[in-house]
Amino acid sequence: MRGAGPRGARRVPVGVGWLLALAIIGAVVGAALQAAPSQRFLAEAIIAVQPDVGSAGASLSHRDQWQTAADASMLPSVLLSAAGATGSANPGLPSLQKRVTIAGAPGSTLLRVRARDRSPAAARALADAVARETVRFLRDVNLGNLRAVARRQVFSFEAGLNGWSARDSVFAAPPVAVSRQLFVARVGRNSIRIKCGAVSSCGAHVRARSRFTGGSDYRATAYMRGAQPGIRVRLALGSSPRDVTAGPFVSLPTDRWQLLSVLWTPRADSTRAELATQTAARGLAGTMFLDVATLGPDLRHVDERTRAAADDASVAVRARRAAAGDRYSVVATASSAGEIGSDTIAWTAAGSLVGLLVGAAGLTGAQVARRRQHA
Repeated sequence: MRGAGPRGARRVPVGVGWLLALAIIGAVVGAALQAAPSQRFLAEAIIAVQPDVGSAGASLSHRDQWQTAADASMLPSVLLSAAGATGSANPGLPSLQKRVTIAGAPGSTLLRVRARDRSPAAARALADAVARETVRFLRDVNLGNLRAVARRQVFSFEAGLNGWSARDSVFAAPPVAVSRQLFVARVGRNSIRIKCGAVSSCGAHVRARSRFTGGSDYRATAYMRGAQPGIRVRLALGSSPRDVTAGPFVSLPTDRWQLLSVLWTPRADSTRAELATQTAARGLAGTMFLDVATLGPDLRHVDERTRAAADDASVAVRARRAAAGDRYSVVATASSAGEIGSDTIAWTAAGSLVGLLVGAAGLTGAQVARRRQHA
């Protein structure tokens, strides 16, 4: 008979074919909606946060010490250094920020660093590396060795003037006084107070000893505010009167901190430089405050890790307020903490069921419609 299939062959009913197709489509959609994570293995390392038994006014509370460690664990420079220490390919900062988390109660003595990766061993290696780099960062900061962290010098004023002076500046006229100002600060508790007479180029200064390479770019920044309106000031950075750059004058607000900046490209190599504040030519007698000054390579032109480390300055300054010493230590190396459960199978089954239900409803509706037509 023309058009007949092979003898004994059975045709699959159209309805059953539709049901199978819809079930497969539902399974595919369900699996796609809940794919298994590639980094599903968890590991956890533990950092001990020792309480500070010093005077409360000169250091951080235990809760703030815990929070400082938690913040440091998620800093870009810490995460990137940890990834490099594992010896695996650098996954990039966005991936690290998703795969590393911090757990624990603020104010407790333990901080838990959790990491996930493609295998239990890789997860343990990443958690261990983040914990070690966190402690290293905090110890370097507590010991004032900020250049080992970010190749930049950060000046805060919790314990004193930190090298800033009113006398013998190469670029600034001496102010009436430079002193530490308590309870006025952008970060921490204290800043420095600069009182100037009605003279031009009045300001405080600090000298930095480092290697400044001719032709390279160096940037200094400082936050300042005025005690009264009308004060205009700028930053000057250089090694001598013949090798110096001054930034633009800025009118200091009285109700907020203003960031000042200057970019210096030395003409020749030098082992020292001076950073100074300068009031405008027609300066007004007045008082200004300065806090969180930085000096180092211009980070727009250096590698990602160094640029990220400069963004850590606020945490660094906060950590320096803690008593110098080993307040932080890794007390438990990473151990496996389980596996992120994958719901892919459940979602696949659910998708298949939904597909079957939709198909069954469609077939039922078609049969009812046919019966009504033949009735």
